[in-house]
Amino acid sequence: MESVWLDEIRGLRISIRGHDGKWPVPPSSSPSGVEIGLLRGRARRFEESIPRPEGPKLVTLMVAGEYIARLPDAVHTAAEWQPALEALILVATLGGPTMFARIGITRALEPSRGARV
Repeated sequence: MESVWLDEIRGLRISIRGHDGKWPVPPSSSPSGVEIGLLRGRARRFEESIPRPEGPKLVTLMVAGEYIARLPDAVHTAAEWQPALEALILVATLGGPTMFARIGITRALEPSRGARV
């Protein structure tokens, strides 16, 4: 990962070395006819908000992304934040349970807790 920044239009942006920036995220539908795209997006809320050491809780993927983007470079490029960033991006772009991003962020916020989330 080269850099992380907050884009006012697109939200959290991450530059990954060797990646052309095109994600294979084709629109598709589930067998029930419900558009899967409705399950994606950075405005999705966590099932349970994430408490921070200071300030308000992280309640959506977007708020979590903004929080991470505002961290000093030395912090968000640290090894414990990499899984959190990857999970956040995957959940926001491809869908899936927000719990994955929550676990990564919680572990990065409290690395001394280890696997207990």
